[in-house]
Amino acid sequence: MAIRKTDLVVLAGFLLLLSCLLALSTSTNAQKRRTGGGAPRATQSPTEFKTCPVCNGSGKTHEHVDKYEEVRCNNCAGKGETLCENTAGWPHRDEYWDGRRFICPKCNGNGRVRCPVCYGSGVRSVDRGYEVTKVCYNCKGSGRVALTREEIRALLEIERELVLIKSGAFQMGDGDPINTVPVHRVDIEKPFYMGKYEVTQAQWRAVMGSNPSQFKGDDLPVENVSWNDAKEFCRKLSQMTGREYRLPTEAEWEYACRAGTTGAYAGDLDAMAWYDKNSGGKTHPVGQKQPNAFGLYDMHGNVWEWCEDDWHNSYNGAPNDGRAWVDISARGSYRVARGGSWGSNAVRSRSAYRPGNTPGARVNYLGFRLLRTYR
Repeated sequence: MAIRKTDLVVLAGFLLLLSCLLALSTSTNAQKRRTGGGAPRATQSPTEFKTCPVCNGSGKTHEHVDKYEEVRCNNCAGKGETLCENTAGWPHRDEYWDGRRFICPKCNGNGRVRCPVCYGSGVRSVDRGYEVTKVCYNCKGSGRVALTREEIRALLEIERELVLIKSGAFQMGDGDPINTVPVHRVDIEKPFYMGKYEVTQAQWRAVMGSNPSQFKGDDLPVENVSWNDAKEFCRKLSQMTGREYRLPTEAEWEYACRAGTTGAYAGDLDAMAWYDKNSGGKTHPVGQKQPNAFGLYDMHGNVWEWCEDDWHNSYNGAPNDGRAWVDISARGSYRVARGGSWGSNAVRSRSAYRPGNTPGARVNYLGFRLLRTYR
């Protein structure tokens, strides 16, 4: 079949139109890449919580200028900035105690979110045909990962839920020949603040960023934490808040538990404790039972509570001023735990009962309670 000249002209015109459309499409896509995908530029307000809409807060786009490099987001100049979600951008939370104002522990009051360079990891990888891991130059390895409002609320609750325990004296031990003898007078020479409740899982997560507990629930006491873990929690919390938190000494714990009582328990055990008779084989939210005379909850039952002291099989040679009984030459192999747990019987839930465990032990009936030094 012969091809007419007019057909060739029509075909040429169609091909020319198609090439023009392809060129226009390529130009439009290139322009979008240069402007961050065509998203509108964000107007950052110093009082609003907003992320960069182009990079979604990362500070980078996914376009590559060569085989290895990511490009800095041109909408936010690589900052990815949103205001710190803990404080909605305020340098400080509007919360007070003891005349001091709370400073956001993760953004350190500067109102910024996680590091946009390392995405909060503290390290960055450079790929030049091989991978090199370096400390992030932007955050110097801190990562600055922001806490959620729920987590910051948990930290504030720690401060609000402290009970001032005044100095005084008591008889420590109860005459049980196993390890609570000899009964001896102890003088608690300095007042201290004791946690009204055992440390909860929400509070643990706010400081440590994880939850090791077997029985899950924000208001449940944290468990499956070792003595070493509890010490690290105290160290981090002290650093975050500027207050000195620690584990109670064994003498401080028993003094606070007894709350002026001299019997086996600080009151009616069934009314005050979750133990093997009523726990149902699990932990329960803190603060559901009756408190003792000092206003402390769950001093009997729920979870065992770590103390600072090395464990000894009697009180022979124990200090009588409330200090921790620590072997000076080398720490002992065991640490003291007090109070009984959800799986303990009534005998083991006594105010004076004092087993020991290895400092690395993690079990679902071991938790702890905070003490804050009085200043």
